[in-house]
Amino acid sequence: MHLPKEIAQPLKQLVTNKPLVDAVNAYINHRIDEQHRVGDDAESDVDMRRSQGAIRELKRFLNLRDEVLAGDK
Repeated sequence: MHLPKEIAQPLKQLVTNKPLVDAVNAYINHRIDEQHRVGDDAESDVDMRRSQGAIRELKRFLNLRDEVLAGDK
């Protein structure tokens, strides 16, 4: 996915700071684990699918660094 320059540019400071991006990724992975538990405990297909959708979007955030830096290539 191509990010518009006006979105990518301000995010460069975040994604080039390794300790910060590692901390953000740890948080995202924690939220993914929580959503896995929500999906496992879901009492309906709707709740399970919502959990799956949340996991899918959280995993996209794990690629934020690549998306931001792709515009520089």
